[in-house]
Amino acid sequence: MSKKEKYSVVKTEVIEQSFYIVRNKEGKYLRSKGYMGSGNSWVDEIGRAKIYSKPGHAQAQINYWFSRYPGYGEPDLIRVSGVTVEVLEPNKELEEQKIAKEKDKHEKIAKQKAAEIEAEKNRRYQEFLKLKKEFE
Repeated sequence: MSKKEKYSVVKTEVIEQSFYIVRNKEGKYLRSKGYMGSGNSWVDEIGRAKIYSKPGHAQAQINYWFSRYPGYGEPDLIRVSGVTVEVLEPNKELEEQKIAKEKDKHEKIAKQKAAEIEAEKNRRYQEFLKLKKEFE
């Protein structure tokens, strides 16, 4: 059984755009670690690599790594261009199933709360009758 796609492609076009990636001499790619990040700075998969939109930003990283770790050699600047762009749209069928599931969940909770309120109402009424009987 194949899993349904969450998104469907509405339109595809090829644009001339360049992106830059930094690769070391071992063939690993520089990754973004974010603020106070941890973990390895270099990864094997290009999909996890940090992508730069301008060559100057990538060159700054090359200068940083080469000046601090010259024994590893100067990292390479890789240019990726001619990117295929796909405009995605959520799969209507999955969205409808998701909405129906949420609706059922909310209806179930509403019924449960209504039953709890009715039970509390009956309990209080029985307590009232008991107190009324004691008072008389």
